[in-house]
Amino acid sequence: MFTIHLNVGLASKYLITDTKKCIVSIEKPYLVFSNNILSDKVFAEILTTFYNFGLPRGLFGVGVKKLNSQQVELSLDDLRNERKPSFPMREINNPMLMLSNGFDKKTLTAIKIIKIRGFCQIIAADISALPGDTILKIDSELMSDKIEEKLSYKIYKPDNRLCVVSGINKTVLSTESNVGQILKKFPDLISNVDLESINEPLLELG
Repeated sequence: MFTIHLNVGLASKYLITDTKKCIVSIEKPYLVFSNNILSDKVFAEILTTFYNFGLPRGLFGVGVKKLNSQQVELSLDDLRNERKPSFPMREINNPMLMLSNGFDKKTLTAIKIIKIRGFCQIIAADISALPGDTILKIDSELMSDKIEEKLSYKIYKPDNRLCVVSGINKTVLSTESNVGQILKKFPDLISNVDLESINEPLLELG
Protein backbone atom coordinates (compact mmCIF):
# COMPACT_ATOMS: atom_id res chain seq x y z
CA MET A 1 0.00 0.00 0.00
CA PHE A 2 1.39 3.43 -0.89
CA THR A 3 0.61 7.06 -1.58
CA ILE A 4 2.99 9.08 -3.76
CA HIS A 5 2.70 12.86 -4.16
CA LEU A 6 4.24 14.25 -7.36
CA ASN A 7 4.97 17.96 -7.75
CA VAL A 8 3.89 17.90 -11.40
CA GLY A 9 0.45 18.38 -12.90
CA LEU A 10 -1.51 17.73 -16.05
CA ALA A 11 0.22 18.07 -19.40
CA SER A 12 -2.85 19.86 -20.79
CA LYS A 13 -5.89 21.77 -19.55
CA TYR A 14 -7.99 19.71 -21.99
CA LEU A 15 -7.58 16.65 -19.76
CA ILE A 16 -9.42 18.28 -16.83
CA THR A 17 -12.88 16.85 -16.11
CA ASP A 18 -13.82 18.82 -12.96
CA THR A 19 -13.54 22.42 -14.12
CA LYS A 20 -14.50 23.85 -10.71
CA LYS A 21 -11.63 22.10 -8.93
CA CYS A 22 -9.35 21.95 -12.01
CA ILE A 23 -8.63 18.25 -11.50
CA VAL A 24 -9.17 14.89 -13.14
CA SER A 25 -9.40 11.60 -11.25
CA ILE A 26 -9.36 7.94 -12.29
CA GLU A 27 -9.47 4.57 -10.55
CA LYS A 28 -7.74 1.31 -11.49
CA PRO A 29 -5.85 2.73 -14.47
CA TYR A 30 -3.16 1.12 -16.54
CA LEU A 31 0.02 3.08 -15.91
CA VAL A 32 2.35 3.91 -18.78
CA PHE A 33 5.79 5.29 -18.01
CA SER A 34 8.09 6.72 -20.69
CA ASN A 35 11.64 7.70 -19.76
CA ASN A 36 12.04 9.84 -22.90
CA ILE A 37 10.01 12.59 -24.55
CA LEU A 38 6.94 10.69 -25.75
CA SER A 39 7.01 10.73 -29.54
CA ASP A 40 4.16 9.98 -31.93
CA LYS A 41 5.90 6.76 -32.95
CA VAL A 42 6.20 5.47 -29.38
CA PHE A 43 2.66 6.57 -28.49
CA ALA A 44 1.40 4.59 -31.50
CA GLU A 45 3.38 1.56 -30.31
CA ILE A 46 1.78 1.85 -26.86
CA LEU A 47 -1.73 2.06 -28.29
CA THR A 48 -0.97 -0.87 -30.59
CA THR A 49 0.15 -2.92 -27.59
CA PHE A 50 -3.12 -2.17 -25.81
CA TYR A 51 -5.15 -3.22 -28.82
CA ASN A 52 -3.27 -6.35 -29.83
CA PHE A 53 -2.78 -7.67 -26.31
CA GLY A 54 -6.48 -7.25 -25.69
CA LEU A 55 -5.93 -5.25 -22.49
CA PRO A 56 -8.88 -2.98 -23.20
CA ARG A 57 -11.86 -4.21 -25.22
CA GLY A 58 -10.69 -2.47 -28.35
CA LEU A 59 -9.12 0.61 -29.83
CA PHE A 60 -8.67 0.69 -33.60
CA GLY A 61 -9.86 -1.74 -36.22
CA VAL A 62 -12.64 -4.29 -36.33
CA GLY A 63 -12.87 -7.77 -34.83
CA VAL A 64 -9.70 -9.54 -33.75
CA LYS A 65 -7.47 -8.40 -36.60
CA LYS A 66 -4.10 -7.31 -35.28
CA LEU A 67 -2.72 -3.93 -36.22
CA ASN A 68 0.80 -2.60 -36.50
CA SER A 69 2.03 0.68 -35.06
CA GLN A 70 2.30 2.28 -38.51
CA GLN A 71 -1.45 1.83 -38.99
CA VAL A 72 -2.19 3.32 -35.60
CA GLU A 73 0.20 6.22 -36.22
CA LEU A 74 -1.65 6.95 -39.47
CA SER A 75 -4.97 7.07 -37.62
CA LEU A 76 -3.53 9.48 -35.06
CA ASP A 77 -2.43 11.76 -37.90
CA ASP A 78 -5.94 11.57 -39.37
CA LEU A 79 -7.44 12.68 -36.05
CA ARG A 80 -5.08 15.65 -35.77
CA ASN A 81 -5.97 16.75 -39.29
CA GLU A 82 -9.71 16.31 -38.69
CA ARG A 83 -10.01 13.45 -41.15
CA LYS A 84 -11.93 10.23 -40.70
CA PRO A 85 -9.50 7.76 -39.08
CA SER A 86 -8.08 5.19 -41.46
CA PHE A 87 -9.04 2.58 -38.86
CA PRO A 88 -12.29 3.04 -36.88
CA MET A 89 -11.72 4.30 -33.35
CA ARG A 90 -13.21 2.23 -30.55
CA GLU A 91 -13.48 3.18 -26.90
CA ILE A 92 -10.89 1.92 -24.41
CA ASN A 93 -12.82 0.77 -21.36
CA ASN A 94 -9.80 0.84 -19.05
CA PRO A 95 -8.50 4.28 -18.00
CA MET A 96 -4.86 5.16 -18.57
CA LEU A 97 -2.30 7.20 -16.63
CA MET A 98 0.67 8.34 -18.71
CA LEU A 99 3.81 9.64 -16.98
CA SER A 100 6.44 10.79 -19.44
CA ASN A 101 9.64 12.83 -19.48
CA GLY A 102 8.01 15.31 -21.82
CA PHE A 103 5.58 15.07 -24.73
CA ASP A 104 6.10 15.80 -28.40
CA LYS A 105 3.58 18.47 -29.49
CA LYS A 106 2.00 16.17 -32.05
CA THR A 107 1.66 13.43 -29.46
CA LEU A 108 0.08 15.73 -26.89
CA THR A 109 -2.39 16.94 -29.50
CA ALA A 110 -3.38 13.32 -30.20
CA ILE A 111 -3.82 12.67 -26.46
CA LYS A 112 -6.08 15.74 -26.15
CA ILE A 113 -8.27 14.66 -29.07
CA ILE A 114 -8.53 11.07 -27.83
CA LYS A 115 -9.65 12.37 -24.43
CA ILE A 116 -12.07 15.00 -25.77
CA ARG A 117 -13.73 12.54 -28.14
CA GLY A 118 -14.23 10.09 -25.31
CA PHE A 119 -12.11 7.27 -26.74
CA CYS A 120 -10.20 6.89 -23.49
CA GLN A 121 -10.27 8.22 -19.94
CA ILE A 122 -6.69 9.42 -19.84
CA ILE A 123 -4.38 11.41 -17.58
CA ALA A 124 -1.02 12.62 -18.87
CA ALA A 125 1.64 14.34 -16.77
CA ASP A 126 5.10 15.60 -17.66
CA ILE A 127 7.49 14.20 -15.04
CA SER A 128 10.72 15.60 -16.51
CA ALA A 129 11.11 17.96 -13.54
CA LEU A 130 10.95 15.17 -10.96
CA PRO A 131 14.07 13.70 -9.32
CA GLY A 132 15.04 10.25 -10.55
CA ASP A 133 14.48 8.58 -7.19
CA THR A 134 10.76 9.41 -7.38
CA ILE A 135 10.44 7.42 -10.59
CA LEU A 136 12.46 4.56 -9.10
CA LYS A 137 10.07 4.52 -6.14
CA ILE A 138 7.03 4.21 -8.41
CA ASP A 139 8.73 1.44 -10.36
CA SER A 140 9.70 -0.45 -7.19
CA GLU A 141 6.16 -0.18 -5.81
CA LEU A 142 4.59 -1.49 -9.02
CA MET A 143 7.34 -3.83 -10.24
CA SER A 144 5.23 -6.94 -9.73
CA ASP A 145 2.44 -5.34 -11.79
CA LYS A 146 4.61 -4.67 -14.86
CA ILE A 147 3.08 -6.30 -17.94
CA GLU A 148 5.21 -4.82 -20.72
CA GLU A 149 8.68 -3.30 -20.88
CA LYS A 150 10.38 -1.85 -23.92
CA LEU A 151 13.40 0.41 -24.30
CA SER A 152 11.19 3.52 -24.48
CA TYR A 153 8.31 2.68 -22.14
CA LYS A 154 6.85 0.42 -19.45
CA ILE A 155 3.22 -0.58 -18.86
CA TYR A 156 1.81 -1.58 -15.48
CA LYS A 157 -1.57 -2.98 -14.48
CA PRO A 158 -1.76 -2.84 -10.68
CA ASP A 159 -3.75 -5.71 -9.18
CA ASN A 160 -4.49 -3.62 -6.12
CA ARG A 161 -6.67 -0.54 -6.15
CA LEU A 162 -4.80 2.39 -7.68
CA CYS A 163 -6.48 5.78 -7.51
CA VAL A 164 -5.07 8.90 -9.18
CA VAL A 165 -5.96 12.58 -8.83
CA SER A 166 -4.13 15.15 -10.93
CA GLY A 167 -4.47 18.93 -10.94
CA ILE A 168 -2.78 21.86 -12.61
CA ASN A 169 0.38 21.56 -10.54
CA LYS A 170 0.27 18.28 -8.59
CA THR A 171 -0.55 14.58 -9.00
CA VAL A 172 -1.22 11.93 -6.35
CA LEU A 173 -1.09 8.15 -6.86
CA SER A 174 -2.52 6.02 -4.06
CA THR A 175 -3.50 2.41 -3.39
CA GLU A 176 -4.78 3.22 0.09
CA SER A 177 -7.05 6.24 -0.43
CA ASN A 178 -10.04 7.02 -2.65
CA VAL A 179 -10.59 10.32 -4.48
CA GLY A 180 -12.31 12.03 -1.57
CA GLN A 181 -9.61 10.96 0.88
CA ILE A 182 -6.86 12.13 -1.46
CA LEU A 183 -8.47 15.56 -1.85
CA LYS A 184 -8.88 15.85 1.91
CA LYS A 185 -5.25 14.93 2.52
CA PHE A 186 -3.89 17.05 -0.36
CA PRO A 187 -6.18 20.12 -0.64
CA ASP A 188 -3.55 21.91 -2.73
CA LEU A 189 -4.51 19.66 -5.65
CA ILE A 190 -7.49 21.98 -6.14
CA SER A 191 -6.82 25.23 -8.01
CA ASN A 192 -8.92 28.33 -8.61
CA VAL A 193 -7.90 28.87 -12.20
CA ASP A 194 -9.87 30.31 -15.10
CA LEU A 195 -9.09 27.70 -17.74
CA GLU A 196 -9.94 30.16 -20.48
CA SER A 197 -7.02 32.29 -19.30
CA ILE A 198 -4.61 29.45 -20.06
CA ASN A 199 -3.59 30.20 -23.63
CA GLU A 200 -3.26 26.65 -24.88
CA PRO A 201 -4.49 25.80 -28.37
CA LEU A 202 -6.05 22.39 -28.95
CA LEU A 203 -3.95 21.76 -32.05
CA GLU A 204 -0.20 22.13 -31.49
CA LEU A 205 1.48 20.47 -34.41
CA GLY A 206 4.76 22.36 -34.58
